[in-house]
Amino acid sequence: VARRFSRLLPDTEIQQSHRDCPRVQDPYSVRCQPQVLGMVEDTLSHAAGILTHEINGVTDNPLVFGEDIVSGGNFHAEPVGAVADFMAIALAEIGALSERRIDLLMREVNPRLPPFLARDPGVESGFMIAHVSAAALASENKTLAHPATVDSLPTSAGQEDHVS
Repeated sequence: VARRFSRLLPDTEIQQSHRDCPRVQDPYSVRCQPQVLGMVEDTLSHAAGILTHEINGVTDNPLVFGEDIVSGGNFHAEPVGAVADFMAIALAEIGALSERRIDLLMREVNPRLPPFLARDPGVESGFMIAHVSAAALASENKTLAHPATVDSLPTSAGQEDHVS
């Protein structure tokens, strides 16, 4: 991801403007995008491998091999649930970074942009509500990213004591 960013930004106005910039560092949400987005790419790649393996697996119970009948746990979807949880966490991180970028557009950090991108700041609210919505969605994503696979309770008189 960092390599792609570098290829997209060589000698751009952004790079040139930072040569004599009084700000020592950009916020983490800007500087750490390659690391976070790299994690997302790795997560999605890992999930694709696990899901492909599981899609091609046998989930019947019992399994029948000629005359042999084997009762097992191939129906248990823990691998699918775990990568779904992992993807939810990764996607929540993308949402969090997006909210931070929107916040940077709304604030007076860029002297060429008015607060909230409003034509008449103070009188008009501009895109303030868009940022409020983004913050609410990022917060909701954090709740939705709580791993579901860790929430298994016994049922059926203990027979189904670890479910997916």
